[in-house]
Amino acid sequence: MPRCIDVSALRISSIESAPAPSLSKDANAESQFSFWPTSRRRILEAIISTPDVGASGGGPAGGGGAAALTVTGGGGGAFGIVTSIAMRVHPAPSQMVSVSCTWGMSKKGASETESMIADWHSRVMPALPDEWQTYTVAMKGPYGPKAPGWSPLTMNGLFNVEGLYNGPWSDQMLTSIDDLLNLGKDQQLHCELTNFSSLKLWHDQAWFASEGPIDYRVKMASSFAQSNFDSQGHAKVMVDTVAALPATAINMMFGVQLGGKILKPDLPNSISEAFRNGLLFQENDADWNFARADKNQMTWASEVGDAFAGLRGFAGTYVNEMDPVGRGDRGTYEDLVWGSETFARLQAEKKKWDSDGLFDCKQCVHN
Repeated sequence: MPRCIDVSALRISSIESAPAPSLSKDANAESQFSFWPTSRRRILEAIISTPDVGASGGGPAGGGGAAALTVTGGGGGAFGIVTSIAMRVHPAPSQMVSVSCTWGMSKKGASETESMIADWHSRVMPALPDEWQTYTVAMKGPYGPKAPGWSPLTMNGLFNVEGLYNGPWSDQMLTSIDDLLNLGKDQQLHCELTNFSSLKLWHDQAWFASEGPIDYRVKMASSFAQSNFDSQGHAKVMVDTVAALPATAINMMFGVQLGGKILKPDLPNSISEAFRNGLLFQENDADWNFARADKNQMTWASEVGDAFAGLRGFAGTYVNEMDPVGRGDRGTYEDLVWGSETFARLQAEKKKWDSDGLFDCKQCVHN
């Protein structure tokens, strides 16, 4: 018989079948679901159906706090099937402001482009207030972002910054983004601020909202830039990699700004130190359409991912966007994704709830 973990109260109850579990209710039980790093108070209840390991039904779950750790960040959970989750909702902001800026990568001024990108990642981005969330994209050409004046005759790549301000248009907002608006003015092709009344309206009109009519074949690799990362070396790898791509390549490199609440969690969770302390999540996509390019594209993704990961100040990897080979091999990915100590705790819980290894996947917590 399957079993059910009620993560809100961290109790176990017998259930007749996995698709329709019943919740264990105890009016005197105080919720201990307090491990979610950024949204713990928004998660009211989560139900996980696990294989029967012979535990008796009812009563507190043994090691309940550790059981909560398995669903609180980091991913890779092969402990059971989440059949129900309840979340508290909050009113959405009534106004937000987006920013979109692009710069051409000059064929003759690589060092100038590198300095501009390094300045963004090391100075401008970290200084933004918490109301801003930004990410960058480096690509061969203007495959979506507005880039008036971009020319393949004089330019060999495009660097794009996208951001969203959680708040209304104000002098404070304008002052906070001024360094970005004036970054690399000689190479800047476009920089635009736009008002939106909802997150959905912003996302639906964005160039990245749709992948187009043809499905991509994709391979990814990733790592996290720490506070001491080599920003100049990072920029050079990015510029050199884009410059070496063929003219028709649709491969891209993404840099997602980190920080905020995740840096100061209420209680421990399974997110790695590399993820928690990172300033930047660096991820590169090999994107292509046809099987004949599989070998070259998959090799590209691994080589570029390894180049970033090998720079000073880069650590870890993101479980949902890691290289499936090399750094993603069993015996290596566990420490990169969770850290060896946290992985050992997760593995102990895995063996407790799924001793026969019924649930498994290539890069999960394994028995």
